[in-house]
Amino acid sequence: MVISSHSESPESVWGLSALTDFFYCSLLSIYLLLAVV
Repeated sequence: MVISSHSESPESVWGLSALTDFFYCSLLSIYLLLAVV
């Protein structure tokens, strides 16, 4: 699990950031798969 540098943010914002990071990683993985194919 990767913790963002802005650890001073509230838990709600951190949760949203974690969700955004996960979503971004998913899009990146799909993009790489499409790039390979």
